[in-house]
Amino acid sequence: MERRWYIGNSREKLMKVCSLLAQFLVKPEHDWELVLREHRKARSVEQNRRYWAIVQEIASHEIDGQRFMAESWHEFFKGKFIGKEEVKMPWGETYNRPISTTTLDVGQFSEYMTQIEAWAAQHGILLSDDGERRAA
Repeated sequence: MERRWYIGNSREKLMKVCSLLAQFLVKPEHDWELVLREHRKARSVEQNRRYWAIVQEIASHEIDGQRFMAESWHEFFKGKFIGKEEVKMPWGETYNRPISTTTLDVGQFSEYMTQIEAWAAQHGILLSDDGERRAA
């Protein structure tokens, strides 16, 4: 079981988390690992808007004589640049699904978009320079 708590810089929240944590530690049949790290800011609304504008623009082009929906490109790019995770289905089969973009912080998401833009350029797709026009 994994539990996450966002503490921020609140001493009150930290004390509450410590109290909750103590409840887990009274179970001697389990070993526990505690990871404390600086909170990473999730991607911004502006980044998300720009990302979907880029993906929509790529979807407007033909690749090898075919067009694909933006959602298809979204899945493709996630698998190519973020990676895949194995998912076991209830009937026992497993498949590899692309890892969600929601796992990326602001910096990682920026790098992800740069990889997509480079991929587009390598495939002859020249994206608009005007991010505002693209995001409209």
